[in-house]
Amino acid sequence: MNIEYRIPFSGKKLAGVVSFLKSSGLDYDDGIEFTIVVTEDDKIVATGSGERNILKCIAVSEEYQSEGYSSITSLLDEYSDGKTPKCFLNTCPK
Repeated sequence: MNIEYRIPFSGKKLAGVVSFLKSSGLDYDDGIEFTIVVTEDDKIVATGSGERNILKCIAVSEEYQSEGYSSITSLLDEYSDGKTPKCFLNTCPK
């Protein structure tokens, strides 16, 4: 497992994130300030992004959902530094 953090991703990495989100029924939002990507054998298995105090564009590959590959944990770590008193999770119904 590899966790990569970017402010924000671009080029092929961004295209990979956009494609992964599409396969999960999500769109990559404008205004994203950072993205975390979890990969296994060079394949994206989870991703999550943040914009100001909003966590968004979070997806975990179905085959890894019970494996503990949570991009949310890494995202919450970003906000646990005390600089952001509150954060919100943007969700969408399945």
